[in-house]
Amino acid sequence: MPKQSKPYPPAVEAVTHQPVFEWKKITGTLVGYWFPDYMDKLNVPGYHLHFISADKQQGGHLLDCRLSTATIDLDWIDSVKLLIPQNAEFQQANLTIYSKTDLEKVEGDKHQ
Repeated sequence: MPKQSKPYPPAVEAVTHQPVFEWKKITGTLVGYWFPDYMDKLNVPGYHLHFISADKQQGGHLLDCRLSTATIDLDWIDSVKLLIPQNAEFQQANLTIYSKTDLEKVEGDKHQ
């Protein structure tokens, strides 16, 4: 998603202006994490992946892919460190305005 400026639009609105690229026959690395359903108040459940091409010229948030070959490495973690901004702007923000449907749109609508 492009850099945003104040007043920051809601993520569900900003994502409508997100550039989307389609690459074919490209080599690179995917990095991400999976969030379980029971943690849906902290993040959108499911996979969240980012891609960087081998030449480091293309990349971003991965919305969809098909792999012809892959090497997969998994790392299991048992904790999450959540850093909460300590400023008035964050403390006064309304973080309850998003519905589950809105958040899925921001993450690429995983249920299409």
